[in-house]
Amino acid sequence: MEGEDNLSYESVKQDNVKEDNVYEFIQLSQASTNEEKKFEPKDIKKRNNKDLTWNKPMVHVVLLSLIVILQVGILCLLLAHMSTRDTICTTGATTEATADNNEYPNFTQWANDIVNKVNQSLPDFDEWAKDIVFRVNKSLGAATKINSNVTESLPDFNEWANSIVFKNNTNFTEINKQIIQTTRDSAQMLIKIVNTLSSIQGTSTSTAGAVDDTFLFMIHLLLAHNSSFGFSTSCKQIKKLLPTSPSGYYVLASANGSTYTAYCNMEELCGSGGGWTRLAYLDMTDSTVSCPSGFRLYHSGGVRACGRVISSVGSCASVQFPSNGISYSQICGRVTGYQYASPDAIQQPTYLYRNDINSYYVDGVSITRGSSRRHVWTLMAGFTDSYSSLSSCPCNIGSTVSVQSFIGSNYFCESGITGSVAYGILYTSDPLWDGQSCGSDESPCCNIPGIPWFHSDYGNTTTTDYIELRVCADQGNGNEDTPFGYYEIYVKFRLYQSGGVRACGRAISSVGSCTSVQFPSNGISYSQICGRVTGYQYVSPDAIQQPTYSYRNDINSYYVDGVSITCGSPRQHVWTLMAGYTESVSSSSSSCPSNNGSTVSVQSFIANNYFCASDYNGGAAYSTLYTGDPLWDGKGCGFLESPCCNVPGIPWFHRDYGSNTTTDYIELRMCANAQLALEDVPLSSYEIYVK
Repeated sequence: MEGEDNLSYESVKQDNVKEDNVYEFIQLSQASTNEEKKFEPKDIKKRNNKDLTWNKPMVHVVLLSLIVILQVGILCLLLAHMSTRDTICTTGATTEATADNNEYPNFTQWANDIVNKVNQSLPDFDEWAKDIVFRVNKSLGAATKINSNVTESLPDFNEWANSIVFKNNTNFTEINKQIIQTTRDSAQMLIKIVNTLSSIQGTSTSTAGAVDDTFLFMIHLLLAHNSSFGFSTSCKQIKKLLPTSPSGYYVLASANGSTYTAYCNMEELCGSGGGWTRLAYLDMTDSTVSCPSGFRLYHSGGVRACGRVISSVGSCASVQFPSNGISYSQICGRVTGYQYASPDAIQQPTYLYRNDINSYYVDGVSITRGSSRRHVWTLMAGFTDSYSSLSSCPCNIGSTVSVQSFIGSNYFCESGITGSVAYGILYTSDPLWDGQSCGSDESPCCNIPGIPWFHSDYGNTTTTDYIELRVCADQGNGNEDTPFGYYEIYVKFRLYQSGGVRACGRAISSVGSCTSVQFPSNGISYSQICGRVTGYQYVSPDAIQQPTYSYRNDINSYYVDGVSITCGSPRQHVWTLMAGYTESVSSSSSSCPSNNGSTVSVQSFIANNYFCASDYNGGAAYSTLYTGDPLWDGKGCGFLESPCCNVPGIPWFHRDYGSNTTTDYIELRMCANAQLALEDVPLSSYEIYVK
């Protein structure tokens, strides 16, 4: 029925209609006469060239076609009934039937009315289609804008790669080419991901999710592809290398070279910036999580918590969290627990077991570090928050209970009940140590700075000790217990901060020592090593003073006040970066051996493979981090120290072993032959490449 197709029908009188008789059911006119009309082919032929144009959507056409077919059926039935009157139906002509002056209904008008009503009831499909297209385009435009913003916010990785490679690297053309290609390959992968994001035409929510996932993947890709670092050993190191890294799970290297996955919190915790490595985490609101081994599950009113195993006497249940070789000086964490029956905090603090950190010194949770159990934090559970007694919290108003000396002020204390009677049930309405819902007498316990987060900062003291969490009580658990439902504990590497400079140094020591980090080669077979290190002088390091001493000639000892770079086990020397005492005196045995006029002999295993620099220009050095002249950058050398800045290649060191290849890990150690209070050489940056 559409276009220029013509429709031919057979006469209802069973006479064959000539092919010239073309019928068009566009409009049906009203009857005008009672006389029979003769067949007039000329009039019909005048219509043969009429074009039938349909501009409505297909749905509209189909509906109208069905209506017209219905009209034809009705008319044909009527005409068949009237065939005895020789009624002839012609297209565009008048149709009328009379019998004994009785007039039939006007079916043409009736059909037209139906068509009009149907048209009015149907939506305007053209307008509807235009509206849909407009909305889709509008949505896609918003998504495109989001993706465009994401793309523009990401750095230019090609530009980044070129700026890194060509800066201070003119002496190592071949290595540069290798680095360029490797970095560009990574950059191209990242750019492809961004371009893929830009082609996504989704909602803003799905686009944001894709961007978050992609950004975290990009961070992992950059860390894994940068052969100077291998796998980072702590979240602090990742934060230092890539300051914009988001919180999330990262692959870290342990002290023995193996890898593990850890959660890194890159936001501020406990008043200190990001880079916290999570050692411990448990959330018992997750029904799939079980209590640590050695703990018993409590379950009450939808609350799940972990307490001591069945015991009729005082006891502790313990779980340990290894540091995986991370050298840390800060601990930050929180614990949420519940009161069971009637714990009494540190009642009778003068009793022997209350003063023994290895015993059940508290009704609550003990957090310590190391095998000798050095106190970190104590979380006590008092009997009630409505009055003060020997069994209530020592922070309650009016309390006369004295806290043990090894605890000091490093504790929280709360109670889960109000009143003077406790039953043998788990009180879940007021969780412990969250700093909330403290009663009037207990209000000081909720006003402790930092609560619910505890924080221990050991300053220049660092350790790799494991952390231990114990749930303790001095009576059987039928009488008292303090099961926990949640904990998370973080540690952080020691940090020097001075005048906007941040650097990482040795672990605390009263004697000479080294702090080490290893970088696995991940199976890469290499014959060349290239890298650079930037550090700072703390107090008075003395390079290789007394080079004839035995420890100065032992590569496994603190043979230098500075940085030792070796490969493999046993250690094979790669490069040494010394820190001299002062740049203004050349005759001193504590100054750089490369100074003008120096008589200091360099150890044979070092030979010429070293840099040396000092940041101090004067007499007595003070206990401060000297940040005015970074070490080993080939800049800022005084007159006597000028040869130290003219070493070929500085600040880049380079070792080429020819045809000899290895897959050995590379080790970087910060060393000094005296206690930390007298000297240190903390680092702010390093990058090491192999080929």
